[in-house]
Amino acid sequence: PYGYTSISDGFWVSEGVVPLPTGHQSQRALYMHDFNATNQEITKTGYTATAVKYMEFKLKIKGFATGGCVQFCLKSGATTVFRIAVFPTGSIKYYNGAWQALPGNPVPLDTWKTIKVAANAAGNVAAVSVDGTLIGYATRETTTATTINGFSFGSGGGSAIGDKALFDDVILYPW
Repeated sequence: PYGYTSISDGFWVSEGVVPLPTGHQSQRALYMHDFNATNQEITKTGYTATAVKYMEFKLKIKGFATGGCVQFCLKSGATTVFRIAVFPTGSIKYYNGAWQALPGNPVPLDTWKTIKVAANAAGNVAAVSVDGTLIGYATRETTTATTINGFSFGSGGGSAIGDKALFDDVILYPW
Protein backbone atom coordinates (compact mmCIF):
# COMPACT_ATOMS: atom_id res chain seq x y z
CA PRO A 1 0.00 0.00 0.00
CA TYR A 2 1.07 3.59 -0.55
CA GLY A 3 3.10 4.86 2.42
CA TYR A 4 3.94 1.44 3.81
CA THR A 5 6.71 -0.85 2.59
CA SER A 6 7.36 -3.31 5.42
CA ILE A 7 4.75 -6.04 5.81
CA SER A 8 5.28 -8.78 8.38
CA ASP A 9 4.19 -12.38 8.06
CA GLY A 10 1.15 -13.69 9.90
CA PHE A 11 -2.29 -12.18 9.73
CA TRP A 12 -1.19 -9.14 7.70
CA VAL A 13 -1.65 -9.46 3.96
CA SER A 14 -2.30 -7.02 1.13
CA GLU A 15 -5.62 -6.87 -0.65
CA GLY A 16 -6.66 -4.89 -3.71
CA VAL A 17 -8.98 -1.94 -3.22
CA VAL A 18 -11.74 -2.13 -5.84
CA PRO A 19 -13.06 0.26 -6.94
CA LEU A 20 -10.15 2.62 -6.37
CA PRO A 21 -11.36 5.22 -3.82
CA THR A 22 -11.06 8.87 -4.82
CA GLY A 23 -7.81 10.38 -3.60
CA HIS A 24 -5.98 7.13 -3.04
CA GLN A 25 -2.59 6.75 -4.64
CA SER A 26 -2.48 2.96 -4.72
CA GLN A 27 -4.67 0.07 -5.72
CA ARG A 28 -3.59 -2.08 -2.79
CA ALA A 29 -4.10 -1.56 0.92
CA LEU A 30 -2.73 -3.22 4.01
CA TYR A 31 -5.37 -5.74 5.12
CA MET A 32 -5.56 -6.73 8.76
CA HIS A 33 -7.56 -9.84 9.64
CA ASP A 34 -7.00 -10.96 13.20
CA PHE A 35 -7.42 -14.71 13.39
CA ASN A 36 -5.04 -15.21 16.31
CA ALA A 37 -6.04 -15.20 20.02
CA THR A 38 -2.87 -13.39 21.13
CA ASN A 39 -2.24 -9.66 20.97
CA GLN A 40 -0.45 -8.85 17.69
CA GLU A 41 0.36 -5.64 15.91
CA ILE A 42 2.39 -4.41 13.00
CA THR A 43 4.82 -1.65 13.91
CA LYS A 44 7.01 0.68 11.92
CA THR A 45 9.58 2.71 13.87
CA GLY A 46 12.91 4.32 13.04
CA TYR A 47 11.63 7.77 12.13
CA THR A 48 13.46 10.72 13.68
CA ALA A 49 12.24 10.96 17.28
CA THR A 50 10.47 14.24 18.01
CA ALA A 51 7.89 15.36 20.56
CA VAL A 52 5.39 16.38 17.88
CA LYS A 53 4.22 14.31 14.89
CA TYR A 54 1.31 14.06 12.50
CA MET A 55 0.02 10.58 11.65
CA GLU A 56 -2.40 10.38 8.76
CA PHE A 57 -3.91 7.37 6.99
CA LYS A 58 -7.00 6.06 5.27
CA LEU A 59 -9.04 3.45 7.19
CA LYS A 60 -11.84 1.14 6.14
CA ILE A 61 -13.24 -1.15 8.84
CA LYS A 62 -14.42 -4.49 7.42
CA GLY A 63 -15.62 -6.19 10.62
CA PHE A 64 -15.21 -6.56 14.35
CA ALA A 65 -14.76 -9.44 16.73
CA THR A 66 -17.16 -9.59 19.66
CA GLY A 67 -15.58 -7.15 22.07
CA GLY A 68 -12.96 -6.19 19.49
CA CYS A 69 -11.59 -2.93 18.12
CA VAL A 70 -9.10 -1.66 15.53
CA GLN A 71 -6.17 0.19 17.12
CA PHE A 72 -3.70 2.71 15.77
CA CYS A 73 -0.89 3.89 18.02
CA LEU A 74 1.95 6.37 18.01
CA LYS A 75 5.11 4.76 19.38
CA SER A 76 8.39 5.63 21.03
CA GLY A 77 10.41 2.53 20.18
CA ALA A 78 8.46 -0.38 21.69
CA THR A 79 6.51 1.93 24.03
CA THR A 80 3.03 3.12 23.06
CA VAL A 81 2.72 6.87 23.53
CA PHE A 82 -0.88 7.36 22.26
CA ARG A 83 -3.29 4.40 21.86
CA ILE A 84 -6.43 5.19 19.86
CA ALA A 85 -9.04 2.72 18.57
CA VAL A 86 -12.27 2.42 16.62
CA PHE A 87 -14.96 0.30 18.30
CA PRO A 88 -17.95 -1.58 16.77
CA THR A 89 -20.31 1.38 17.19
CA GLY A 90 -17.98 3.47 15.01
CA SER A 91 -16.85 5.43 18.05
CA ILE A 92 -13.23 6.40 18.60
CA LYS A 93 -11.68 6.02 22.03
CA TYR A 94 -8.21 6.58 23.47
CA TYR A 95 -6.49 4.72 26.28
CA ASN A 96 -4.78 6.50 29.19
CA GLY A 97 -5.19 3.81 31.84
CA ALA A 98 -8.86 3.37 30.92
CA TRP A 99 -10.71 3.76 27.59
CA GLN A 100 -12.06 7.30 27.11
CA ALA A 101 -14.64 8.02 24.37
CA LEU A 102 -14.39 10.89 21.93
CA PRO A 103 -17.72 12.41 20.75
CA GLY A 104 -19.83 10.82 18.02
CA ASN A 105 -19.54 7.67 15.92
CA PRO A 106 -17.59 8.96 12.91
CA VAL A 107 -16.26 5.64 11.49
CA PRO A 108 -18.99 3.40 10.01
CA LEU A 109 -18.26 -0.05 8.59
CA ASP A 110 -17.16 -0.41 4.98
CA THR A 111 -16.50 3.30 4.38
CA TRP A 112 -13.10 4.86 3.70
CA LYS A 113 -12.27 7.54 6.28
CA THR A 114 -9.18 9.73 6.58
CA ILE A 115 -7.84 9.68 10.13
CA LYS A 116 -5.37 12.33 11.28
CA VAL A 117 -3.69 12.51 14.67
CA ALA A 118 -1.71 15.67 15.51
CA ALA A 119 0.27 14.53 18.53
CA ASN A 120 2.40 16.41 21.04
CA ALA A 121 3.92 13.79 23.34
CA ALA A 122 5.65 16.31 25.60
CA GLY A 123 2.39 18.28 25.88
CA ASN A 124 0.35 15.12 26.59
CA VAL A 125 -2.24 15.81 23.89
CA ALA A 126 -3.21 14.52 20.45
CA ALA A 127 -5.92 16.11 18.30
CA VAL A 128 -7.93 13.42 16.47
CA SER A 129 -9.70 14.29 13.19
CA VAL A 130 -11.87 12.24 10.83
CA ASP A 131 -12.24 13.48 7.25
CA GLY A 132 -10.89 16.88 8.27
CA THR A 133 -13.26 17.37 11.23
CA LEU A 134 -11.75 17.56 14.72
CA ILE A 135 -13.60 15.09 16.95
CA GLY A 136 -11.61 15.52 20.16
CA TYR A 137 -8.34 15.22 22.04
CA ALA A 138 -6.53 12.16 23.39
CA THR A 139 -3.98 12.04 26.19
CA ARG A 140 -0.95 9.73 26.44
CA GLU A 141 -1.08 6.13 27.51
CA THR A 142 2.51 6.29 28.77
CA THR A 143 3.35 9.52 30.55
CA THR A 144 7.10 8.80 30.56
CA ALA A 145 7.32 8.80 26.74
CA THR A 146 7.93 12.32 25.45
CA THR A 147 8.96 11.62 21.85
CA ILE A 148 7.44 9.71 18.92
CA ASN A 149 9.40 7.75 16.29
CA GLY A 150 6.83 5.37 14.77
CA PHE A 151 3.36 3.89 14.67
CA SER A 152 1.50 0.61 14.84
CA PHE A 153 -1.79 -0.94 13.76
CA GLY A 154 -3.43 -3.76 15.67
CA SER A 155 -6.63 -5.53 16.54
CA GLY A 156 -8.40 -5.55 19.88
CA GLY A 157 -5.90 -8.14 21.06
CA GLY A 158 -6.49 -10.86 23.60
CA SER A 159 -8.93 -13.60 22.73
CA ALA A 160 -11.11 -11.41 20.45
CA ILE A 161 -10.78 -12.93 16.97
CA GLY A 162 -12.29 -11.36 13.85
CA ASP A 163 -11.25 -7.69 13.70
CA LYS A 164 -10.73 -6.73 10.04
CA ALA A 165 -9.61 -3.43 8.52
CA LEU A 166 -7.87 -1.89 5.51
CA PHE A 167 -5.17 0.80 5.88
CA ASP A 168 -3.72 2.94 3.09
CA ASP A 169 -1.87 6.22 2.39
CA VAL A 170 -0.03 5.98 5.72
CA ILE A 171 2.24 8.90 6.57
CA LEU A 172 4.02 10.04 9.72
CA TYR A 173 5.70 13.41 9.56
CA PRO A 174 6.98 16.24 11.79
CA TRP A 175 4.50 18.80 13.00
